[in-house]
Amino acid sequence: MSKVNKNPLVTAIVLNWNGMSIKYEGKPILELCLSTLTKTDYDNLKVVMIDPNSSDNSVSHVKKKYPKIDIINEKDISLSYETNMAIKYISRKYPKTKYILWLNNDLIFQKKDWLSKMVATAEANNQVGIVGCKLIYPNGNIQHGGMNIGVTAANRGRGSRDTGIYDKVEEVQGVTGAVMLIRKTAMDKVGLFDERFCFGCEDVDYCIRMRKAGYKIVYFGMSHVVHLEGFTTSQVASKSKKFTNFYNAQINYIYYALKHHGPIGRAQAIGIELLSSAISIEGMNRKRSITSIRLKDNLPKRIKASVNAIPTGYKLYKHYKKHMSTNYNDRMD
Repeated sequence: MSKVNKNPLVTAIVLNWNGMSIKYEGKPILELCLSTLTKTDYDNLKVVMIDPNSSDNSVSHVKKKYPKIDIINEKDISLSYETNMAIKYISRKYPKTKYILWLNNDLIFQKKDWLSKMVATAEANNQVGIVGCKLIYPNGNIQHGGMNIGVTAANRGRGSRDTGIYDKVEEVQGVTGAVMLIRKTAMDKVGLFDERFCFGCEDVDYCIRMRKAGYKIVYFGMSHVVHLEGFTTSQVASKSKKFTNFYNAQINYIYYALKHHGPIGRAQAIGIELLSSAISIEGMNRKRSITSIRLKDNLPKRIKASVNAIPTGYKLYKHYKKHMSTNYNDRMD
């Protein structure tokens, strides 16, 4: 007699790139993620890994050790593009999916019931479009306790000690895409991720769109996941690739500001974008302060890139205004 799953189908998208060669404490981050993800007590979970042509053994490892995980090989275009390809795949192969779970590959799931609790929160109210959870750094400090979204998006509690302040369930302005549980019917209404975002702000944009469509975003603080924030991008060895990531992030921030803010907010965003080309606030795993501000290297090149990012971001915005569609997958090539 076949087992009957009482829980609604959740299909997870794991975004991976070279997750077997990037290691944390000597262990591949992809293996840390999948080995703990597959131990969840949730009894109706499918996993899809999307991989933009990793140069390591990520794909062969997953095929051998996790044969039930679907693998999609895609072009390395953008995070939002790859996510959309996975969503389309899920819609075809797993049409009964009620929730799509968007995950990074640098996560460690320490408790088996984290997903069950998040799904129960969504099931309690049909107007909940997205559920997020508490993310912590390996040292136990908070990385994400929900988002406050304005001209910039800020993770609540970032770098502070986990004293239990964020152990609550509440409606928030947004949650990070590192762990995002999305109701599929809400996604069908809101559309796919905006593929004009190449690197950064795609999750913030999606939260704003979800709320504008009338859905709630809920933060569930009694589930927590360890997030090795930025671990994959920090391991990029090529200076040119790192600079490209920086430039794309600047473009995306300008596009985000133009798309969601008025004249004052846009002016503030340009100032923030230019300032961020010159300084960084170090210490991702501890509370940030004025003492953690550092000047970036190669300032003239970075400032020039940030100036150039402004008209480029505006071009994306003009394209968006001209070609707005329900599905949002009309990116500029």
